Amino acid sequence: MANAAVVIDDLALAGSIGASASAVGMPAANMLTPHVSTRWRSLSGTAWFVLDLGSAQSIDSVMLAGLTCGTSSQLRVRLSLADSTAIDASAGDSGTITSASVALDIDLGLLVYLLGAPVSCRYIRIDLTDPDASY
Repeated sequence: MANAAVVIDDLALAGSIGASASAVGMPAANMLTPHVSTRWRSLSGTAWFVLDLGSAQSIDSVMLAGLTCGTSSQLRVRLSLADSTAIDASAGDSGTITSASVALDIDLGLLVYLLGAPVSCRYIRIDLTDPDASY
């Protein structure tokens, strides 16, 4: 049986975001709008962004919508309570997520990473690699 998830609070809307790089006119802050058509675009097929929730929050899922990933795409979600880069992944690490994973639907352009139990974190880092992307 598949898992179900209902998102009640979008904690990202009160946060701030930084990214490895952004195309002109498509900054990472665009991801904080409620419309998936307002996009961030990186400058290469390998990029990352970090969402700062502003304070420690209890979370049980991470969702990213509006993706334009190909079948060779790989994503990784890392969570941290104190490391502003979230590289330490002290609160959680998804490992590599591919299009074969139930967490990533490339047809819908949707990543839904469900944690096994709620964790306290402040920083959420998502690394994206899409070798099929052309820039």
